[in-house]
Amino acid sequence: MVKEITQLLVTFGIIGGIALAPTTLTSEKSKEPDLELPAVGTYENLKKLVEESEDNEYKFYRGGLVFNAVADVQMASDSVVKEESAVSQGAVTEYSTTNVQVQGVDEGDIIKNDGKYLYHLTNNSLVISEISPASEMKVLSKTAFDELNAQELYLTKNQVIVLGTYYKKTNADYYGESYTKALIYDLSDRINLKLLKEVEVSGEYNSSRLIDDCLYFVANKNVYAYMFERDYEIMPLYRDSVAIPELKEVSCEEIRYFPENKCNNYMMTVGINLKELDKAADISTYLGRSDSIYSSKENMYITFEKYEKNDKEDVALKRAFPISGNRKTMIYRFCLEDGKMNCKASGEVDGSILNQFSMDEKDGYFRIATTSGSVTGSGEEQSKNHLFVLNSELETVGKIEDIAPGEKIYSVRYMGDRAYMVTFRKVDPLFVMDLSNPEEPKILGKLKIPGYSDYLHPYDENHIIGFGKDAAVVSNEDGSWGWADEDNLAAYYQGMKIAMFDVTDPENPVEMWKEEIGDRGTESELLQNHKALLFSKEKNLLAFPVRVATVEDKNTKAWTYGDTTFVGAYVYEITLENGFVLKAKLSNLSESDWRKMGSYYYGNKDIDRLIYIGDVLYTISDSGYSAYDMTKDYEKLGKLEI
Repeated sequence: MVKEITQLLVTFGIIGGIALAPTTLTSEKSKEPDLELPAVGTYENLKKLVEESEDNEYKFYRGGLVFNAVADVQMASDSVVKEESAVSQGAVTEYSTTNVQVQGVDEGDIIKNDGKYLYHLTNNSLVISEISPASEMKVLSKTAFDELNAQELYLTKNQVIVLGTYYKKTNADYYGESYTKALIYDLSDRINLKLLKEVEVSGEYNSSRLIDDCLYFVANKNVYAYMFERDYEIMPLYRDSVAIPELKEVSCEEIRYFPENKCNNYMMTVGINLKELDKAADISTYLGRSDSIYSSKENMYITFEKYEKNDKEDVALKRAFPISGNRKTMIYRFCLEDGKMNCKASGEVDGSILNQFSMDEKDGYFRIATTSGSVTGSGEEQSKNHLFVLNSELETVGKIEDIAPGEKIYSVRYMGDRAYMVTFRKVDPLFVMDLSNPEEPKILGKLKIPGYSDYLHPYDENHIIGFGKDAAVVSNEDGSWGWADEDNLAAYYQGMKIAMFDVTDPENPVEMWKEEIGDRGTESELLQNHKALLFSKEKNLLAFPVRVATVEDKNTKAWTYGDTTFVGAYVYEITLENGFVLKAKLSNLSESDWRKMGSYYYGNKDIDRLIYIGDVLYTISDSGYSAYDMTKDYEKLGKLEI
């Protein structure tokens, strides 16, 4: 009886301290048939497919979650870990982790920590430091990467994994061929790291996820028709140091392609079970491409944007100015299971997505927000925004089209049965959408305010935080400047803005609190990278890196860029009662640095990330780490130069 009850608790996710909705069992996932994709087959057919892709299409490329047992709301977690482990010597240590989109789906970053040790990719080296206690910080080891451009890392209890791209010079290509490599190290001895396994595939590193000790990543390798006539490396290669020690060529019989999306690019998918390193990595090759990636614990959705020309279009002009609304986003769903990636379904929607936050999965449905057309276009080419709901076969079952014509999406966030979308051209409409009925999604309400939000972060089920820019407009009538609350006025973005939105009444969202930082020219990595945010609702803590610019002449404030007046991080206390209360401005720059700086700062003392361990806040930069006591007005506890 005990065995049956235990199995029931595991099935419903109750064991482990948090109640989760029932999940599909592994055996059921395995029964789902793979998507039937044809093989390239022969070298001649490969060449033909590549030529057809270049003739028929122009590809236009661009460049966590908390379970609420009552409301079933999908929200980003406080990124907090509380655990009893060897590194904390039996003590319960609370520490922050990477700000991710989905709880249980880790994302690669330049830093990771385990409550005692910091793992940091900096200056193309992996630096491991003991940072707790803060008064005794010290560097334990530095592992330099000579060829590899180390881009991201992951951490498990026993391993650290480094991902990046390296280049190999060839006779035909001046720049060389690119390869993506994963290096897996044993953490038994942090001073002398032991390399356990290397896995590499042809192509540039795109993105990755870590789920239950299984690593999944994707790489892209271009292949063009002219390469077949020269001494280029046509066929993709792969290697697994444990099972396949030498680079091996993928045969044409092993390469699959998507008939509806012929592409002059190889997409290589890799899955590694980190608990079974003696087994070969799961590596597959497709004639396709990956742009943006969204992943739940069960599925990875890989998207690719394509531009389809028609007979009336000037192809050369469209390549230079691809503003037509005839862009589509291709979507491929890969089932993730025990380190294996299998393609299960494909589909497409109109328009192009902004980033990974444009996508979401809930209850077997995939939601995706897109923009078609251009904000500079008119008529059919005018920009419009859409939200689509697709089933597990990636067939559209519901949609809201033509949202905010003439504007484009700046940010999206999904929270359970709601979606929040910010569009912008002159003002910032925050749209609140109801997705409870997948077949009939609808807009519940909207709020128009100055500026826009680049990133939306859940505070709780009824409140959301926006990070972006304020905006100003010029009046054509009298030449005076005012805030963006009128039509037909030119808009200029200003300094950074953070805002708290109350969406308790979804038909009437309210901006409860706002904070403006600096003038035009103020920037934060958070506006382009959500991993730069440190947030803890439990600690009422909000912190992020920022470079503040100030315009001295207020008459030109709206359209001129200011001089740099601060480089570091802002730390806020955040509550619903008081909004954003600035508690500390932390900087690594000395008085000497400021005197030498001039109007702009160029150096390695920018704060890239912030973390906390217990009540100690740490700032992370390429030059080193500083520790502050959060209980004593951020009194400095220690500093470590690296």
